[in-house]
Amino acid sequence: MRLLQIIKYLVVGFLFGISLWGCAGGMVGTVLSQEPYNHAETLSRITDLGTGRSEFKDPKYGISFSFPSNWKVVEPNEKIKTSKGSDLRIFLKGPNGIVIARADQWSMSLSKVEYEQGFDEFFGEVISSRIRKYDHLNMKGSSVVSEKVTPSEKGLTFEISTTYPKGRRGPVYTLGRHFLQFENDFVTNLLVVGNPVTKDLKEDAMWDIYKTFQITGLQENKG
Repeated sequence: MRLLQIIKYLVVGFLFGISLWGCAGGMVGTVLSQEPYNHAETLSRITDLGTGRSEFKDPKYGISFSFPSNWKVVEPNEKIKTSKGSDLRIFLKGPNGIVIARADQWSMSLSKVEYEQGFDEFFGEVISSRIRKYDHLNMKGSSVVSEKVTPSEKGLTFEISTTYPKGRRGPVYTLGRHFLQFENDFVTNLLVVGNPVTKDLKEDAMWDIYKTFQITGLQENKG
């Protein structure tokens, strides 16, 4: 599977997911505020750490992560820039993968009260399954490597890793951190997708990027 095919699959899968999830109804809290993608603004949020690594910080959603400096920011095409229901924050391309940070509309939300009164392992799996299906590379034969849900005062963080074994250059991994903030009708996603060049995934640049992923949630009065 080529990198371009991976990108197309992720975008198409996400848009299809929105159309299905939106039909489910449910309470809508803070609605996704989608502004036109601004490439110059994205570049301005990158800092050279002086150690062969750079850092991206997005104040709107509280996103941050670091990455090798040879992974470059790519200006997406118009279709991705204007995808309805998705607020793209950055798109990176490296020697063996891509990184995407974006907020994706769900057209429903979860309140803290609802979480405290009715959230259980089954409900957590329902949400995780939806994330895997529409935000990960969910090809036939894909499998879950690891999955974890962590609650906080602001929402739920899902750490999900999946793999597709039949990539053109070997197994394709999707490593994601996903934040469902209480009262918001969207999920903030950080994803790194690609083929590890090392035998041990945890020694690869993809893992180095993934382990720095942080999402603190929507910030008030931030652009």
